[in-house]
Amino acid sequence: MSPRKKIMAITPIMCLIIYLSLGFLIKEPNMWGWGLFVFLLVPIMPYLIGLKKLVISVSATITIVYVVVGKLSTVLKFPDEHGLWHPLWIIFLLIPVIHILITPNKKKEEKKEPKKEAYVDVDNNTYDAK
Repeated sequence: MSPRKKIMAITPIMCLIIYLSLGFLIKEPNMWGWGLFVFLLVPIMPYLIGLKKLVISVSATITIVYVVVGKLSTVLKFPDEHGLWHPLWIIFLLIPVIHILITPNKKKEEKKEPKKEAYVDVDNNTYDAK
């Protein structure tokens, strides 16, 4: 197994260890909530170590908008001290809807020629491919 794949394999358990360490060792009241951002390393790690190329998709854009608006609403205390995290989860329902609307139709399958079958004539010791 390559070193990059080993890093990918240990990323989830390392995120869990970091999350629990932050929660137990730092006595800030919101550390458990902030610590959840450590788990973003799991889907981001293939891009950081070069296993995948970064492509901005609709799903990624919606997720980024959700996190930014949620954090800004918490910082700005809008509409209360918890922000808009709870009502904004509905935007995740847009991901499959948008994919259905913008995904192009599959190309029509081209007619394929039937495979040529070969046979061996045992009597004449000849090989013929049609």
